[in-house]
Amino acid sequence: MKGREFVMIDGTFPTGTAKIEKPSIAHEIPVWDPDTCIAGGLCVLVCPHAAICTKSYPIDSLNGKAESFQSLIWKGKDLSDHLLTIQVAPGEGEEQ
Repeated sequence: MKGREFVMIDGTFPTGTAKIEKPSIAHEIPVWDPDTCIAGGLCVLVCPHAAICTKSYPIDSLNGKAESFQSLIWKGKDLSDHLLTIQVAPGEGEEQ
């Protein structure tokens, strides 16, 4: 099955089609910028390759972090003492 053969009449996709995706086919890879991020999580939801992951963790868990590690303060009320990082894994899902 190729291309349009996957799309059903109602616009849905059959389950299990991710197993036949070709890895590393994206021409561009997004870069997370914490200064412009609104922490809405839509990037994770709409990424067609499932290569964007959201991580939340306690603020004190970053003792000794690398200078280049980016994070921002969690904006939700439920985790007020946490930070947020969005990680992009360009090779996610590749067969080793």
